[in-house]
Amino acid sequence: MTPAETLINSHRLSREEYAALLIKAEDERTRELLKTEAVRLRRKYYGNKVFTRGLIEFTNYCKNDCYYCGIRCGNQKAERYRLTEEEILECCREGDRLGFRTFVLQGGEDAWFTDERMEKIIRRIKREFPDCAVTLSIGEKSYESYRKFREAGADRYLLRHETADEEHYRMLHPENMYLSKRKQCLYNLKALGYQTGAGFMVGSPGQTLETLAADLEFLQELKPQMVGIGPFIPHHGTKYADEKAGSVSLTLFLLSVIRIMLPKVLLPATTALGTADSRGREKGLEAGANVVMPNLSPLRNRKRTRRRIRSKGEAPFFRYSACSVNKAYRFALELGYNYRKGCPKEGLPPCGALDAHVWRHEEKTRIRRPTHTKFFKESTMIDRDAALELLREPGPEPHLVQHGLASEAVMRALASHFGEDEELWGLTGLLHDWDYPLTANDPARHGLETAEKLEGVLPSVALQAIRA
Repeated sequence: MTPAETLINSHRLSREEYAALLIKAEDERTRELLKTEAVRLRRKYYGNKVFTRGLIEFTNYCKNDCYYCGIRCGNQKAERYRLTEEEILECCREGDRLGFRTFVLQGGEDAWFTDERMEKIIRRIKREFPDCAVTLSIGEKSYESYRKFREAGADRYLLRHETADEEHYRMLHPENMYLSKRKQCLYNLKALGYQTGAGFMVGSPGQTLETLAADLEFLQELKPQMVGIGPFIPHHGTKYADEKAGSVSLTLFLLSVIRIMLPKVLLPATTALGTADSRGREKGLEAGANVVMPNLSPLRNRKRTRRRIRSKGEAPFFRYSACSVNKAYRFALELGYNYRKGCPKEGLPPCGALDAHVWRHEEKTRIRRPTHTKFFKESTMIDRDAALELLREPGPEPHLVQHGLASEAVMRALASHFGEDEELWGLTGLLHDWDYPLTANDPARHGLETAEKLEGVLPSVALQAIRA
């Protein structure tokens, strides 16, 4: 019996067997076998539901100096920020308006956010949104701190172990950080009743098939309710800036392996997958994942908190989270998946599943495709400030911005003359040549790249005009 067949039959392997399985990661028959079983198990326990969590990146200060991380304390070029308590609550209100039932508070290990401050924030969120779950992802803390957060109302905690191999851990972290402490934190979280998440980077510097096998063995032992993995993406502010990015193909293979190992696990199709591959998140769902995490954080802070460089293939960051919700909704529907709302306080599943959009139904959940322009204008259309920032993203080409502004003025005048929506057509004119720096040498793609990136941000009538 092959390692893949053994895993399917018993849902566990030895470390040596995991290493042997990983050798077959590029074997088409093995990949298809595991992918088919992973999808079968996901459907068995979750049907076609995709779970969404609203991510709030509330601080990028961090006391640690992890060698791979863009917000490490040693990165003097990082633009630091902290959200105020009220700003965090405002992100939650926006998420609640959109139908989110889980808020993920993620940040570096920032000493300014003391236990008392975090307790107050958690209690305010739970008081204002009693039917929502609060997930924390704020690093290593003492057992007592975790206990306080749990008593304040925190439901879940994400703490990626990054690697379960001691020698590999030393390559990625400074001497004052210890793998044994990281592992103990995870066991403490489970003991306190958190729904606990672990995970690791795929393709990080120094990683081997043997260290990956150790990661899988550790997850098998820990049995977390959530596992987050994604390809390593080098950040320019770290010592590993010139290292090769992690493999999307291997990440997808591992998603299938983890789904089979832990059939009921909540498994995200991560942002890193979407960064490394323009269809990475869709491929993640096809490999066995069942969670996506649209970003509710203010646009002005999102680039500052990136722990890696955004690649050309990654979707840009938009001001309104409705845009990212709509994009998640669209690609899930295209793959035949369904979103549902609801957040039971205990147990798995569904553990925070929710409806894909703003509609809330007390009696039942109904999936509907938005088609009216008014919906897009009120819920998903990018605003002008965000559009201008997006226009400036490809590079310092002032003439492109000037052309966009001139086109916007013309389109607004024409819309007014013909009794059409000035805002809609003004934004269409402003952004219609956004992809020029990317397609200058490939005219056949001009306009198509823009329409693809603005899917869910402008209505279909505007995208059609841009393609034309």
